[in-house]
Amino acid sequence: MQSLPQQLREFVSGWGGRVLQCNAEGCAGTRRAWQRISTGAGSVCVHGLRYCFPQCFERELRRRFDHTQLARGARRRPAHRMPLGLLMLSRGRLTDSQLRHALEEQKLHPGRRIGECMQRLGYVSEPQVIAALATQWCCPVLKALPQRIVECGVPMSFLKNFHMLPVHFSVVSRTLHLAFAGDVEYPALLAIEKVLDCKTEACLTTPSGLQAAFQRVDKQIACVEKEFEGARGAKEMTRITVSYVGRLGADDVRIAACGEIVWVKID
Repeated sequence: MQSLPQQLREFVSGWGGRVLQCNAEGCAGTRRAWQRISTGAGSVCVHGLRYCFPQCFERELRRRFDHTQLARGARRRPAHRMPLGLLMLSRGRLTDSQLRHALEEQKLHPGRRIGECMQRLGYVSEPQVIAALATQWCCPVLKALPQRIVECGVPMSFLKNFHMLPVHFSVVSRTLHLAFAGDVEYPALLAIEKVLDCKTEACLTTPSGLQAAFQRVDKQIACVEKEFEGARGAKEMTRITVSYVGRLGADDVRIAACGEIVWVKID
């Protein structure tokens, strides 16, 4: 059991770090220590690095939001080693004439994927398409999704936008496993790793299985996230974040952008 002087030293050390420490270049926070103490100002972390609140913290937020504005853009589908149709043909899942028919069907419906066209024509089954996609993405196939979602801190709107669902979290390795029903959105996985400070692994499942899982999730989990729709500039996102941090008395903020979505996690 610690003595009272030891506990006091640890408290002062932790409190001093929160109030006086700042990672901003050229910060005059230590020279204004008494002013910050008297006004009750402290510091807030951005991705684990502490900054004076609100001035240095706000500048760091603005810098990071400016960076996300430059990084945001359209999602690009990576080129696969072999097109899905040819892969199915090589596996003997359909004939050459069936593949040509499916390609003609896709031309008539540009929004449909070739796998969906082959399924609609009755040439292949949903599991067969997912198995071929798993070969393309070098991912395992999860035949059955869990009845309850893994509550991992990823916003539901983010999950639905990228058509993925967390299915398992390994505490030992801090690895979050997520299931997709089509393209594996690696930029979204990188955003999750950045915000949650963990590793991610992708697997594939059927679209019908993923849709049924989302329907269960909507009934199981109460939404506690705040979503702002429409394009917002770095200045406005900074103002909103600083306001929430001050109101909630938060200690850490993490930011990641993927596509047109900017995810801000406030703890």
